[in-house]
Amino acid sequence: MPMAAPLIWRFNAWLPSRLLTVRNGRYQTSPVVKRSINLARHKTSVSLENQFWEALGEIARKRNIPTAVLIEQIDNNRTGSNLSSAIRLFVLNYFKTVGRLSPSNTTPDLNASEPRPR
Repeated sequence: MPMAAPLIWRFNAWLPSRLLTVRNGRYQTSPVVKRSINLARHKTSVSLENQFWEALGEIARKRNIPTAVLIEQIDNNRTGSNLSSAIRLFVLNYFKTVGRLSPSNTTPDLNASEPRPR
């Protein structure tokens, strides 16, 4: 019988510190990190692998904007219903585009956050 994930106290609510899975009777930390953010005065949570959180922070630093502002821009430009997926696609497209550009401080357009229909 799987055991429930342990909970820790944060900001007046019980929340899992990281998403946990039980494998062979032992807890294993998932590579997915869940963070709470405010979008348009509405609190929501986003689950992303830590590498995507780090990449998102790197993009925000290069643009000299807070990560929260970048997430809000991605949210405003997304066409799908899942914010986590939109962020992953944005990060992927950002680094694909940067890889094709000559080495400079240019940053790709935010509208490249999701693939366009063919």
